[in-house]
Amino acid sequence: MKLVNLTQAQYRNYSNNHSKRNFGQTIEYSLLSFNENKKKLFLGLVDEKDNIWAAALILIYNVSPNIKEAIAPNGYLIDYSNYGLVKIFTDKIKEYLLSLKVAYLVTNPMFKNKTYNKDNNVVENNNCLLDNLISLNY
Repeated sequence: MKLVNLTQAQYRNYSNNHSKRNFGQTIEYSLLSFNENKKKLFLGLVDEKDNIWAAALILIYNVSPNIKEAIAPNGYLIDYSNYGLVKIFTDKIKEYLLSLKVAYLVTNPMFKNKTYNKDNNVVENNNCLLDNLISLNY
């Protein structure tokens, strides 16, 4: 798998159909006025048949003259339960951002850690997703 820059059309098609779609990971979000002076990257993880397995809007700006910060608003468009996929995507993004001399990446993935019913019993537990991210140094 390789990391590629997606066109806006490719990114829009992928993001519109992804189960983790959210406003922070849209082209429209990248066009808001507070993102005007930020570099916009639409990155995708593709296989040898050009199938997209993960994607992310990454916004880059200068915090100071020598420090660049990257932001992936509301996390990536990826299956967070697939540790192998998250690891590959993380490694590829780190490598790419280092080549751009980005100091760090800020992200806030959108998933529920635990969901409780009215009797205070856990009905959904996503601790494994959080554990996966922590093990990848997020």
